[in-house]
Amino acid sequence: MPSFISTSPITLPLAREASVLPYSTPLPFEHSVGPWRRGMTLITTPAIVLPDRCVKCNTPAEGFRLKRTFYWHPPALFLLLPLILVFGVVTLLVRKKATIEIGLCPAHRKTRSRWMFAKAMVSLLAVGLLAGGIAIAIISQHTRDQAAIVMIISFGVLIVIGGIIDIGLTRVLIPTRIDDKFAWFRGAGAEFLEPLPTPE
Repeated sequence: MPSFISTSPITLPLAREASVLPYSTPLPFEHSVGPWRRGMTLITTPAIVLPDRCVKCNTPAEGFRLKRTFYWHPPALFLLLPLILVFGVVTLLVRKKATIEIGLCPAHRKTRSRWMFAKAMVSLLAVGLLAGGIAIAIISQHTRDQAAIVMIISFGVLIVIGGIIDIGLTRVLIPTRIDDKFAWFRGAGAEFLEPLPTPE
């Protein structure tokens, strides 16, 4: 009786291994979990734990995560700032939120801690100058006392310096846009961004 079952081995074509990045997925942008990049912009979902790499230099973060919640609203809302109560209410209603766990290497953690200490010292000095200026003005009963004016102006200068330190040196990432599906940030280092996929 003839046999209709072949005993010869069947050779299937080998599937080509996909080139998968250590912390990305080859799924389409809308269905993957990120992170991604577009130029020097980091793109994530609104809730994500970033890879165990320093977001500044891409060296190992050794398990450290800096958990931060970011809020963003359309910049046009600042036009309502003179109506401070209206601005506050509208901002609370329309703002978007993203919670990100960010990796930082020991070196960048140390640098950030130093700048945070510097910001705290500047803030304390500014408050001291403001209090001193007001006290001098009250004691001298002269609102145009030169020492009081100098101290209050110095307070304003220190507030500006503290703001620069806060925004430019202690914040690891700064949101440029957040919506219901994605969040966009500046501040990530080129070394961290370079291996990330770009959205399709």
